[in-house]
Amino acid sequence: LDGTVLVRDPSLPRAQQEMALEAAAPASAPVQWRVDGKSVGVTERTHRLFWLLAPGEHLIEATIGEHGPRAESRITVLEADQPG
Repeated sequence: LDGTVLVRDPSLPRAQQEMALEAAAPASAPVQWRVDGKSVGVTERTHRLFWLLAPGEHLIEATIGEHGPRAESRITVLEADQPG
C-alpha cells in the first residue's frame, strides 16, 4: 500500500528481509517490476516477486506488458534504530 513504512529487523539475516510484491493481472500477461526506476524482475502467471529490503524511500512500479497499465506505490524502509 502507498505510504507503507517497514522496519528492518537487526536480529534477522539481511537475506531474509524481503517484501513480497504482488500484482493482479491476467496470467497471460507479464508484469514488469521496477524499484526506483531500476528493473527488478518480470513475473508471469502468479505475479509475485520478492524484493530485498533496502533502507530509504522507494517507488515501486508494476507495468502489465511493456506499455500497458501501470500501478505505483511509495514505501519507506527504516533501520530498527532509525527514528520514524
